[in-house]
Amino acid sequence: MHPRQQYYWRKDWFEALDIVASAESGREWDDYKAYCRAQEKGLRKQALEHLGRFLDAICAQTLEHRMSFVRWIMPIAHRSPNFEQLLPNPVIERLIKSTLKEGMAQDAHDPDLLFWSGHLLRDADFLRQAIETSPSHVDSRTLLLNWVLSCPDYATHELPAGFIGDPAEALAACDDAEALLHDSLPPERAKMFSDEILQYRQLIADYLASRDKRNSEKGRR
Repeated sequence: MHPRQQYYWRKDWFEALDIVASAESGREWDDYKAYCRAQEKGLRKQALEHLGRFLDAICAQTLEHRMSFVRWIMPIAHRSPNFEQLLPNPVIERLIKSTLKEGMAQDAHDPDLLFWSGHLLRDADFLRQAIETSPSHVDSRTLLLNWVLSCPDYATHELPAGFIGDPAEALAACDDAEALLHDSLPPERAKMFSDEILQYRQLIADYLASRDKRNSEKGRR
């Protein structure tokens, strides 16, 4: 049975591998596409053999050649639910990270390189630099908004049973998120973030009011 039929709930994962395996690209990437094709068929051993050959070959290439692969695969991987198979750890550690580092050494203001570095390293500073360099870089702005809003999301997710952490910190995160809203964001995405921020502010305000009421009642006893 074909893996796509057996694991139908991961259909989009297999489709992402299939898209990359079938893409037009330079012949020097054939082993990488063969890796994706073998993964899509569930042939793990063969996939890793192709991946090893691909990495040995491309890591010996110039920065220009390596960067061309990075600029091709990173947008695909970023938008795919199958990030881990499209970019397994050996590809990230042996190829992507070093190529991005060298690329930024040559051009410290390339918003795409900053964004991909921030994404891979989970470093918000790179995302902020990308936004400073290019305010309309939607991917950087969207990812940073999601990261910032993870603070109030975590803090409020057990309400009304209890608040996790410091309300002031959660409110400060809401302020940071609000400052990141920008007219470059698609309208529906901007509205989604605005509504989310308002929801967190209301949850925090309700919690603080309830806490103050309880403290006041205790003080009168």
